[in-house]
Amino acid sequence: MEQTGQAADLIGVWQALNPSKVYVVDAMSSGAAPGTIRRFDVQDAPLPAAFRSGTSTHDLGLVQAVELARVLGCLPPRVIVYGIEGQCFDLGAALSAEVEAAALQTAEQIIQEIRQP
Repeated sequence: MEQTGQAADLIGVWQALNPSKVYVVDAMSSGAAPGTIRRFDVQDAPLPAAFRSGTSTHDLGLVQAVELARVLGCLPPRVIVYGIEGQCFDLGAALSAEVEAAALQTAEQIIQEIRQP
């Protein structure tokens, strides 16, 4: 299921669907080269601050939504987050070639993980 908009909406989706495993793909800004892919297992450790950009007092970012779900007891048993290092975060900016390639590579990686027993 594709989810856009507020990260806090993920909590409602997780409560409604009660999935055993979730994959989340999001942009991040850690200072790495654009298109760099990082994989995080939320059960191992909280997400890094690189996902905290773009939040305000009126909405939650991915980090806050995951941690709120954890506290509320509605975090799915497995949450895998793929972060793709962005290049330009300007409103309406197109994907760079590096980020687009990384998105396709991430999709393939997730498909391979899903196919593994």
